[in-house]
Amino acid sequence: MSVWVPSLAEGAEGPIYQRLLDVLAEDIASGKLKEGERLPPQRDLAHRLSISLGSVTRAYDEALRRGLVEAHVGRGTFVSDRRTAEDASGLIDLSTNTAPIDFGALSSLIQQAMGKRSMLSGVFDYQPPPGRDADRKAAAAWIARSARFPDVDWNDVITCGGTQNALAAVFSSLCRPGDTVLCEAMTFPGMRLLASQLGLTLRGVAMDKEGMEPGALERAVRESGAKAVYVLPTLQNPTTRTLSAARRAEIAAIARKQDLWIVEDDIYAPCAAPDVAPIAALAPERTFYATSLSKIVSPGLRAGYLVAPKGDPFERCLRGLRALMHSPCGLSGAVAAHLLESSSADEIAAQVRAESAERIALALSMLDGFAARPASPSSLHLWIPCPQADRAASLLFGEGVRLSPASAFEAGAGETESGLRLCVGAASSRRVLAKALGIVKSALTAAPDQMLQTAL
Repeated sequence: MSVWVPSLAEGAEGPIYQRLLDVLAEDIASGKLKEGERLPPQRDLAHRLSISLGSVTRAYDEALRRGLVEAHVGRGTFVSDRRTAEDASGLIDLSTNTAPIDFGALSSLIQQAMGKRSMLSGVFDYQPPPGRDADRKAAAAWIARSARFPDVDWNDVITCGGTQNALAAVFSSLCRPGDTVLCEAMTFPGMRLLASQLGLTLRGVAMDKEGMEPGALERAVRESGAKAVYVLPTLQNPTTRTLSAARRAEIAAIARKQDLWIVEDDIYAPCAAPDVAPIAALAPERTFYATSLSKIVSPGLRAGYLVAPKGDPFERCLRGLRALMHSPCGLSGAVAAHLLESSSADEIAAQVRAESAERIALALSMLDGFAARPASPSSLHLWIPCPQADRAASLLFGEGVRLSPASAFEAGAGETESGLRLCVGAASSRRVLAKALGIVKSALTAAPDQMLQTAL
């Protein structure tokens, strides 16, 4: 039996482990490595290639995470059945908005952090209601540099179990059953679920090519009597549209004029590396700012942050969080703070943006004429205008690809658009993404003309 010895091009860019991983994926895809074939032991391969054992380990770990290989204790590492590189049924699910994170590298960083006893001091006890001061300070510094929010005061930061947890604390504190909350005409499904759980009525506000339209917002406030508006200003989900500095200032001015609370979900700001400040920086006295590490470091870490207006609004959110979860998670908060303070989170974020940009470029190339160009080249998702989105989603599901149709995002009472959201980060690799994009392109090209429209 021949032993697999990959060829790593000299002088190529990128870390060695990534180059090794790319060659491994290519050799599996081409059939050079057969299903069930045993890979060389990590130490042997490191010796043959004259590279570090750590590089081989990281490549193998990431291949395992992607489903390219299987590891068996005492037996070794084997090439998986390629059908398991996607879904067990062969379905490629691009409906979940996740980032293309190198979990092998992240695992190593977390293991290093867990080995530091000083970091773990006190994390297994009940935590202070807003979280530990060290965690809040690290979060404030990260928000300042990743979201262009330089004036954020760490005393206004509350640690949460993700952005959804922060939103639940805010709306359960601000609103009562039957209240109306304004939002974009198409909005985050988690907000729809939260509104249903709390008995709130969502009213969609018309959008234009930039996002929420200020004139439509002002009319909706007058007509509905709403006291709160939920907005995703950066890489809006699902359309990817991003509010300009001028548009953000208009929304802040309307909120002051109409005595409107703003709940700003800026979870995609670290993905976009925005050149504009959040609305919270313009109207801090009436804006609840929510973000997390879920889209840029890890969704499983459940590290979220809420910046609340000083005084009674802050205290009400604390009471809301205590009712929902009693105490912040000390362990995840400490791990997140370590990643933020050590600059590891920034390095991971840079890698995610670079990989996302490659995937977006691939998608725009393959779906030329179908997909709208996102507001940022490192977006995690694309919007595909499509008049009969539900029908198109059903057609694509039958072909082996799952996308989210516009009906999953409709807020009601607003002018909506029809289309499909495609999450480029959800694919386990670029190879799998390319396969899915080919299916999407073929299906949409073959579809009846009335089902489609070209990208804006």
